[in-house]
Amino acid sequence: MTENENRDGGTSGLGSRPSQETGSESSENPIDPAVLERDAVFSILNDRRRRYVLYALAEDPEWTLQELATRLVAWEEGVEDDDVGPNCRERRYISLYHTHVPKLADEGVVEFDADAERITPGERAAGVIEFLAAVE
Repeated sequence: MTENENRDGGTSGLGSRPSQETGSESSENPIDPAVLERDAVFSILNDRRRRYVLYALAEDPEWTLQELATRLVAWEEGVEDDDVGPNCRERRYISLYHTHVPKLADEGVVEFDADAERITPGERAAGVIEFLAAVE
């Protein structure tokens, strides 16, 4: 018996997948859209830097990417904004620009003006920030 095989010859654990429902059973039990909504919110909140972006937006609704990168370094390192070095700021900027802001923008949580490098709340920001506040 392999690591993923159970006693009945089936699989379990990391290599297993949920069984697919077929026929009328699947049409009688559609996935609740609210579950999909929660999954998107959990995915957004799963990363500390994305949560910090939301904290920043709750504090002030408009940030440049440089300002936001500075604030994130300050929070993560426990220092004042003025004490953030350019190398640390640049690393956070790159992370925000290539990973976190696009994910938040794709989910409608932020609006990102790439030309001005300005971030503002998106249509879903208030709901996600409210959810974040409720779970803290």
